Amino acid sequence: MGRVRGQKQMGELQAARKSLTSLQVYAAAAGVCCRPLVQLLLSKGVDPISAIDGTAFQYSSLAGLTPLHLLACSGPGAAALAESLDVARQTPGSERSPADVAEIVEMARTVVKPDHVAGWVKEAYADHIAAARDLLQPPPSNSGSGRSGGSSSGGNSGGGGGSSGGSGRVAVNVSTQELGETPLCIAAAAGALEIAELLLAAGADPDDCRSVDAARPLDLAVAKRNPAIGCLLIEHGAEVVPGPDHHMFVLDNDIITPPNLQPKMLLLNAVDCSGLTDDVRLLQLLLQHGVREQQIERHRLDLEVSNDRGETALLAAVRKGRAEMVQLLVDAGAYQEATLRGGSTPGSRPACSRMTALVGAAATGQLDVMQILLDAGADCIAYINEQTGYDIVQNTANAGQFEAVVKLVEAGASWRLSRGQPRVVRGNLWYVPEILCCVKPGLK
Repeated sequence: MGRVRGQKQMGELQAARKSLTSLQVYAAAAGVCCRPLVQLLLSKGVDPISAIDGTAFQYSSLAGLTPLHLLACSGPGAAALAESLDVARQTPGSERSPADVAEIVEMARTVVKPDHVAGWVKEAYADHIAAARDLLQPPPSNSGSGRSGGSSSGGNSGGGGGSSGGSGRVAVNVSTQELGETPLCIAAAAGALEIAELLLAAGADPDDCRSVDAARPLDLAVAKRNPAIGCLLIEHGAEVVPGPDHHMFVLDNDIITPPNLQPKMLLLNAVDCSGLTDDVRLLQLLLQHGVREQQIERHRLDLEVSNDRGETALLAAVRKGRAEMVQLLVDAGAYQEATLRGGSTPGSRPACSRMTALVGAAATGQLDVMQILLDAGADCIAYINEQTGYDIVQNTANAGQFEAVVKLVEAGASWRLSRGQPRVVRGNLWYVPEILCCVKPGLK
């Protein structure tokens, strides 16, 4: 791709192959690919599905790596970063350490949105996309180049085999030998939406998982907070709930999938995509295909799986203040009385393990979320805070959420203290009328 011109650059690529983030740093530093060179090589009969042969070189971690793998690790954010790195290289004294660059790449991948990318970056990235399209073009019927299009000239193509996956030139399902990653896996994790679209259109298998940890493109896209790619994969037939073949592959190969990449975490990871483009639509598709359309309980996504904070998807949606997500989860049957399972926020005191979604919404004044939960029958009476000993109304008033107090009382909760409960504890007021008088003087 015009990036490796000698042993030094090959060594840099070898070092970058240690992780996806390192590969993104490499791709960003190299800049978008040179499309004219790609076109020239293709016109000269270079096999577009050629992969690095780990048996012929000293770079075994690169074995099976194809041009598409490299193209897939760059999204618009990386393209923007490439330009900034180029400027930095030309500015004396502005060199960054590899760790700094890695941090910037991660930020660019997760923060830079397509709408915010400058026009000149989009134009440069358009050449990147066009080069991928060139590679995926079906060969002319009268081509005299002698390309077979069915086997790699670089050796073993990895766990995905040499299937072309459609009518394109490149074997879109080819995978690397060490990690068993297809280009689609890399695109899903890197946020390269346009590349993912091209790969799927060329016949890429949306369920072809990595051999190293059995993470599927959908698991990677959602865990890496790329909701638009998650939607794209589901719309192209990706299984939300993995089928028997996936489970047999995991068992037969004794694979351990990292917790955050396990299919059961899809709903929680989708809620974590809150605020990004297509976040609500992703959750809607996951619920539609993973809960509502699944008749057998063991083949459904579990709505009550908790994360390392002890939250279910519903509790996480309430914490993020996303009424649309709360409505979707409640409609899908999420248990409203689920409580934090011993979780706590890093650096904070342990959260009350009895805090329900309604309690969390009331304490933060989310009136729209409260209404959704109350309309669905959430219990507004039984809660007692383990740390204070007071109920939902007193705790909500103590938090200064008086409109939420009104909504709770209207729903049937009592504002009165239980017999023997003190009105003041360590300077904190717990009697609602006194709280109102102090905070809202003159309020009737």
